[in-house]
Amino acid sequence: MGDLDCGCDVRCHTAHCACIYTYDDGACYCECWDSPVSQKDKPRRKLDRKELVQISTKNASMTELAAFLAEFCDFEILVPARTLKDEVTTKVRKVPLEKALSELGMLIAD
Repeated sequence: MGDLDCGCDVRCHTAHCACIYTYDDGACYCECWDSPVSQKDKPRRKLDRKELVQISTKNASMTELAAFLAEFCDFEILVPARTLKDEVTTKVRKVPLEKALSELGMLIAD
């Protein structure tokens, strides 16, 4: 599977979704929140903050997205309170995980 095959439009076909693709091992993980058949891929490992990833979202609230991404991290992700209910539709491609989180408006707690 390539990064073009890992995205909400390809994997979920629902209105609310998030996917993460890891370039190191070519793995794709998605969570589809409003699917009649619940889909949630479980992470096989924790990701390093420098690891190259692609994150694809479709109408995901910042709360849903942070909870989804936290399962892949061995560090805490912080989301500004004023953005918790904001919905995000974006694709961040081939960037380190820490940069992807920053582009999404999230912070890493050290």
